Amino acid sequence: MAAIPEKSLDTHQLKKLGQAYNQQAEPQVRFELDDVSLVLQRVNWGNDVYKEHSFTDFHKHALLQIEYIYSGVFMLEAENRAGRFLSEGMFALIPPGIVHRWRCVSEGAMIGVELMIEGEGRSAFVDYFAERCGCDLIFHSADETIHRTVREMAASALQPQLWSGQLCSSLLMQWVARMLLKLEGIEQFKSRVEAGLPYRTHMHDICAVAADYMHDNYTRNIKAADIAFHCGVSQGHLNRLFHTLYKESMINRLIGIRLEKALQMLQQKPKPHVKEVYLSCGFKSNEHFTRSFKKRYGFVPKDV
Repeated sequence: MAAIPEKSLDTHQLKKLGQAYNQQAEPQVRFELDDVSLVLQRVNWGNDVYKEHSFTDFHKHALLQIEYIYSGVFMLEAENRAGRFLSEGMFALIPPGIVHRWRCVSEGAMIGVELMIEGEGRSAFVDYFAERCGCDLIFHSADETIHRTVREMAASALQPQLWSGQLCSSLLMQWVARMLLKLEGIEQFKSRVEAGLPYRTHMHDICAVAADYMHDNYTRNIKAADIAFHCGVSQGHLNRLFHTLYKESMINRLIGIRLEKALQMLQQKPKPHVKEVYLSCGFKSNEHFTRSFKKRYGFVPKDV
């Protein structure tokens, strides 16, 4: 188990964290409501450390923005609104379209999070929070649980271990979710709150699409590249997902599906010819079929 840093990382370590995390984390993180999905688009891991008196002009974002103060002190303000000073562990939620700017008061770094708002209820979601905040930013004080999650992410990313990528993805989801839960009234956009069951991840969804494709096409001469193309991901990425979830390659999973279908056919009455079975199930030769069948079931097809 990687040790959790007791204090924030310095600037060099924070940049290193960003590089390591971008290599390890799963790309897709979604937060589902009834008619709205909040989809993580980007995390800016404090690539720039801002000097005192650094600032931006007034600007706005098309996405929901979170600015998390990792170190130092910053002043954030919306147009025609009083600004507020934010120090380490504090953050601001910035609804889409809110004109705002920031100024660095004491040298430090911010971690920026951008979330796309999708779905039929997008307009109602944006309008509600724009009205609630009165065209201002939504400020929140430091939360030790949230800041601890950042330190745990650092431990997982900077000290690689078994399942580091999965740990990083899980921690990122927790970190962003805990900040979003600070949005007062967000619960009204979810009519039913689920029990604390394991979350079905993007990895599960991709593998499910791949498995359905295999079941529908196991009789054809499909290859790993065909499966990956159908899922819209690279062959290498899909294989890694299968190894993570099923502890086997997607081709082994395909062979398993073919063998299960073959066994079902061989148990029929009257029993079909072995050649008819292996050709119907996508095998090219009797040798490959027999070898794979015996490896899986411990006996050869003719003994069924």
